[in-house]
Amino acid sequence: MKVKILVIDDEPDIAFVLEGMLSKEGYAVDTAGGVAAAEEKMAKNNYDLILADIVLGCETGVDILREVKTKNLNSIVIFMTGFPTFDTAAEAIRLGVFDYLSKPVEKGRLINTVKKALQSKGLVD
Repeated sequence: MKVKILVIDDEPDIAFVLEGMLSKEGYAVDTAGGVAAAEEKMAKNNYDLILADIVLGCETGVDILREVKTKNLNSIVIFMTGFPTFDTAAEAIRLGVFDYLSKPVEKGRLINTVKKALQSKGLVD
């Protein structure tokens, strides 16, 4: 069974590029442009990993992480950001984010971080 990943980014071009990178690695990838769309997809699918931008318009990736924790979903969450702040990082760590990636996301770092996250749950070798 393929590992399922949800990419959440309000910039469609970035979501498209990330989807392509991850699909080429053999993952089943869906995308969402914001929190509402992501919540709708998360209600219908079980994602092994969620890759979320921190800044999503008026909402944040932390809202996604809270949703994952509140609903007791078994998804690993990785954040991406072009604007890291201490407060956001502290909240994310407190809620259990796996890692932070700086934008622009470098392909090698993305693939390695995703693989490490999935290995931590025994989903890949």
